Amino acid sequence: MAKDQKAKAAAALVPMLGGKPLSTELQTAGLVGAMLGLSPDMRYKSGADPEALKKPPLASLEMVGADAAAALKATSLAQGILMTRGLVGS
Repeated sequence: MAKDQKAKAAAALVPMLGGKPLSTELQTAGLVGAMLGLSPDMRYKSGADPEALKKPPLASLEMVGADAAAALKATSLAQGILMTRGLVGS
């Protein structure tokens, strides 16, 4: 939705499950999914829309209620996945 609206900043609330925060693993999975969803690799797509090749304008994504350890782990995982995705694509 942030991509469609061309937002520069966005925030998402990490939900509670049964009155308790989500486990670190679930938070990490959600954060990694969000990071990967905002970083499509369109460099080698034939007939790709030139607009799709531009970097998304979203500069910051605030996850309200996220565990700091989950955010750190998600950032590391997403960077590794994106690097691997880029190497494989090249």
